[in-house]
Amino acid sequence: MKKALADLKRFVGASFARCEWSYTMRPEETIADVKSDGFFKQIAAKFTMGDLVEVRSADLTFWSLLMVVASDHIAAHIELRTLIETELEAAERKDFEADGYRIEDTGDVLRRLAVVRKADNLGAA
Repeated sequence: MKKALADLKRFVGASFARCEWSYTMRPEETIADVKSDGFFKQIAAKFTMGDLVEVRSADLTFWSLLMVVASDHIAAHIELRTLIETELEAAERKDFEADGYRIEDTGDVLRRLAVVRKADNLGAA
């Protein structure tokens, strides 16, 4: 009996087989929000079955890898399944001051740092 071989038509580079997406949650969002029905409605046409969506929290204390298991471009609907999900220890963050400004770590990977002029913040304590 001849041993079965891989079907070469089903073997392609990952970049041809699927897209990989990344979504950084807003600070108030949870993974339940991201996986809820209709969350990606406005961009559902971008997704195809088999696509991977990497999801991370704004402060990088949560990371998940989701797979698109259903995609309906007409109804603007997708279904996601969790492949991997993990919580991470928060990074040490330090604010510092320089030349009349206070540099604050926002805790948001997309916003990074906030610069506050000390003269504008005299009444805050």
